Amino acid sequence: MLKPLILTFCLGVIGSSTSAQRKDHYAEGNAYINQGKYALAEKTFAEGLEIDPENYPLYPSLANAMMLQKKYNAADSVLEVILEKKPNMLGALWFKGLNYLYWDQDSLSIVFMKRYLKNADPEKHQVANAYYYIGRAYEELLRDTGLLEGKLNEMVNYFTKYVNLAEGSSAARRINLFLEQISANKPKPYIGRWKFAYQRIKKK
Repeated sequence: MLKPLILTFCLGVIGSSTSAQRKDHYAEGNAYINQGKYALAEKTFAEGLEIDPENYPLYPSLANAMMLQKKYNAADSVLEVILEKKPNMLGALWFKGLNYLYWDQDSLSIVFMKRYLKNADPEKHQVANAYYYIGRAYEELLRDTGLLEGKLNEMVNYFTKYVNLAEGSSAARRINLFLEQISANKPKPYIGRWKFAYQRIKKK
């Protein structure tokens, strides 16, 4: 009686393994993301990478699921792994920049969003949103530590590029009002860092 039980168990394990390999972890994980089930998405993407560590699109997806749960350090570690293998992978650069922004490491967010833009195709990728997030990172720095005039001009430049592409959106309207405040309050002469204290806008 023992041998048939062992055989049944083994067949069950093999069947389970085959089923896991056939599963589309990317599609299933993204479905969980869209449902707001971030822990299940994380588990699904991690399972896919355990089966196939060279399924590279799963790395940014796993990092995103972690970031949405505020696991910023873990998400950063996952992205480091894939960027060592593929330094210009757009999805990894995108989530690296976004993860740093939400992790309140604004200077690093700017570095990686600029790397994303350097490799992005405006016809296919999130160029406008990258402009926005670079501007947001500079905005955070302006409020928290202040900006030298050159960096302030960069912030204005990136926000202006975003507004030109997203004209009429609620974010563009807010940015236009913010840039008006900057113009009205910018010190003359501009010496050292200018720290502009105003009500913080929730990151999005």
